[in-house]
Amino acid sequence: MSETIEPDPGQDVTRPPIAGPPGGVQFAPQQAPKKNGMTFGLLTLLGGGLVAVGSFLPWITITAPILGTVSRNGIDGGGDGVVTLVLGSILFAIGLARVTASVPGWLQRLPIAFGALAGVIALADFGSVNEKLAEISPSSSAYVAASVGSGLYMVAIGAVFATIGGLVTDQMKTNRS
Repeated sequence: MSETIEPDPGQDVTRPPIAGPPGGVQFAPQQAPKKNGMTFGLLTLLGGGLVAVGSFLPWITITAPILGTVSRNGIDGGGDGVVTLVLGSILFAIGLARVTASVPGWLQRLPIAFGALAGVIALADFGSVNEKLAEISPSSSAYVAASVGSGLYMVAIGAVFATIGGLVTDQMKTNRS
């Protein structure tokens, strides 16, 4: 007949037993799963996606009575949107790799540089668009409405997310080879 050992009252029986002192059973300490790397990998993924998609959305929008509404995105004319599209795609790939696989620490930190570069491009283009908006003569400004487009805001927000995503590396998923 087999002997059944009942746990002491209040003893956590959800953890597997390990060898302990003679006459007693000891349980292994529980460790909470580490989620920082996953969170920051998702931030990098989201940031890269926002930067890439924002490259296709309007960076400037002008509405005039005769012309109607005219928008220019970052890709039009091979502008800075091409660079932000490439950066966003790379950031998205790094974020995807961080979420699904083991990547070297230097690759986990790369979004800091690429996100900052996308942010600098967005800030420079904010300035450029605002200069163009200031060139509209006061007499025609009553008829013409112009504004910074949603794509430029999306690139800037994505750059911030991606940069933050690169700040914390996941030591458990770092490939040390």
